Amino acid sequence: MSEETKQPVMIFHVSSEKGLNEIKKGKLRGVHFFAETCTQYLSLNSSLLNQSDIKEAAKWICSPPVRDKSDSEALWYGIEGKVLDLVSSDHAPYSFDEKGKFFMGNNPSFKEIPNGMPGLHWRLPIILNKVLRKQCNLDLHDFIRITSTMPAKIYGLYPKKGEIRIGSDADITIWNKDKKVILTDEMVVDGSKYNPYSGFELFCWPDEVLLRGHTIVKNNKIMGKQNIGKFLPTKLSDYI
Repeated sequence: MSEETKQPVMIFHVSSEKGLNEIKKGKLRGVHFFAETCTQYLSLNSSLLNQSDIKEAAKWICSPPVRDKSDSEALWYGIEGKVLDLVSSDHAPYSFDEKGKFFMGNNPSFKEIPNGMPGLHWRLPIILNKVLRKQCNLDLHDFIRITSTMPAKIYGLYPKKGEIRIGSDADITIWNKDKKVILTDEMVVDGSKYNPYSGFELFCWPDEVLLRGHTIVKNNKIMGKQNIGKFLPTKLSDYI
């Protein structure tokens, strides 16, 4: 579509090596478009879905599905080679009860389970942990590029967002790179009531989060006031 119309598009939720290779071919032909993947496709695999207990497997049902470990490894190389431009959370916080994942009953078929999983809380810690522990071929500059700078540039928010500079919003996360944390369901602060990454052992964790220079999270406690959001107008990006 992008090639035919000469307009940039975003390919969302790239989950497989096969899809990645097609994107690479298009970019090598000079087609101008962007591609995104998500935390679950970089850190989970299809073995989680191959369980006899549908209630357990339901935690990881999303669209497209998580793939094989080899696909995850290929996606990391895709980020390194700038075939993939950014990593999103694909946050879909269905509650793990009769109001969410099991609204069709306690023994649903695959087709009756809402597709998606919570991810907003875990995107940055999981990706940064991979970078700092050398579990991928990315460095801190790459981490900032795929989680902050490139999203801001693509969506017309740069340099108000995506960079620390005079005139930019001071949206800053202060990390403790030596803090060991094991992810649990109890850490969830939204209505989903479960953590699809429960059991993950991380060795970096945010100590403080600032929004426009004001502390909104500190030591895992939400400190931000209500109604402090501001409308952020966008424009056609200068980078696409």
